[in-house]
Parts: sequence; C-alpha cells; structure tokens
Amino acid sequence: MKRIALVLLLLIALPAGAHECWIACQKYVLAVGEMLRISLHVGENFEPERWKGNIKWLKLYAGKESLDLLPKLDTATSSLAYPAQKEGTQLIALQSHTKFIRLEADKFNAYLLEDGLADIAEWRKKNGQTDKEGTEMYERCNKALFQVGKKLTNAYKQKIGFPLEIVLLQNPYQQPEKLQAQLLFQGKPLPNHLCKVWYREAGKTTLADMKTDAKGMVQFDLKKTGKYMLSAVKMIAHDKPTEAQWHSYWANYTFGSE
Repeated sequence: MKRIALVLLLLIALPAGAHECWIACQKYVLAVGEMLRISLHVGENFEPERWKGNIKWLKLYAGKESLDLLPKLDTATSSLAYPAQKEGTQLIALQSHTKFIRLEADKFNAYLLEDGLADIAEWRKKNGQTDKEGTEMYERCNKALFQVGKKLTNAYKQKIGFPLEIVLLQNPYQQPEKLQAQLLFQGKPLPNHLCKVWYREAGKTTLADMKTDAKGMVQFDLKKTGKYMLSAVKMIAHDKPTEAQWHSYWANYTFGSE
C-alpha cells in the first residue's frame, strides 16, 4: 500500500517529462529489409504516452557504423521508420537536453524515496531541507536494442559514454537463461544503487527493484518472450546552484522478443 501511495503521489507530482522515458520498437526482432519503427514514450508501469522532450541527439549503431536518426524523427508523433538493411544486433541511443523542474517539498521527498535516491534524502534531512522545495535539472540517457536477421553482434555491450549508462553483459537475443547488466556513472561502476527491471507480456507489467552489487551489476532471469525495460536515476548537486539545486541523470535500456 505504501508503494501504491507513493506512485499515485508521483503521478500527480511530476510533469510528464520526469516519469520513465524510453525508446520503444514496434518490433524488436526483424527480418533484413523490414521496416524498423520506433517511438519515444514517457509514462509509468510501461504504459506509454508520447514523449515531447528536447533531444540533443539520436543515433543508430550497427557494428562500426553509426547513423544520425534525428533528421528522420517525426516530431509531431515522436516516431520514425527506417528500413533495417543490415543484419545483426543493433542499438539505438539518444541523449536529451537538460530540463528544469521545481517540486514542492512533499512531492520531491516522495520522488527521492521512490527512485532510490536515499543519499539526497539524507542530505536534505541533515541540512534541514525536508520541508523545502526541490529544484532540479534532469536529462535522459536512453538505449534500445533490436535484432535484424540471425547474425548476432556485440552492439548490446556498446558503451556510448553517457553520464549515467546501462550496459548489457550478454546478448538477450542469444536467449541466455540469465542476463546481467552493469550501471555506470561517469564511466565507473555504480554500486549499491537502485536499478528497476520492468517486464511486460500479454498486456501485464511486473517490476523488480534491484540493487547493484559492488561492481555495479544486477542479474535477472530472462524470459524468451516479452518486453524488458531497465531504468536507473542518479542525482548529484548541480554545478550552478543559482540555476538549480540538483542535477539528475535518467538511464533507460529496452529490448524484447515477440
């Protein structure tokens, strides 16, 4: 009941831009030459709404090649279609521009609790800030992995260099029984940090809250069908305190099989 109350408060509290945000592929497994269709979503519980965020860049990574997809994005629908002409495991990634939000004290405190930002909550408590509003700059660091044809390649473990980044350590399209992921902050493993693993199948969503180990890793059982979303948030003091108190980074990684 406590978690439900927190989620309800957050749905009221946060603007759409501050919920989970992800890159969704209409199909994650395609034949060579089939049309790749992606859309940019925001929401909770894997329930999508169109994301209207301000994108810094959007790219497709296939082997050693990369392609700028931003000019192909239909901003009216936050979606695009592109023919998947190259066989192999491929990655789409985007980074957003930073955006400012301001939240009342109780809503900001609930947000910190829900997203595992206990260090920030503790700082606010020690410094008499729990009854103060929270001001924040935030940005998105998103990935989506899809498979074209049968050839398996190493795009799944590609490091983009995001401030906060999720990296898979096995290729999910090889269908391992378990999948490991590593959370990196500024290129280094982020230990003892919340990583959410969302799974959606047949219109139902489950969520597992996991803590990274000393190497910044989580491990979970991988089902053969369904869609997965991994997400994490890291918050630090903003380097321009007159602009905002905090700066948060939201990492997200999606993949799936039909």
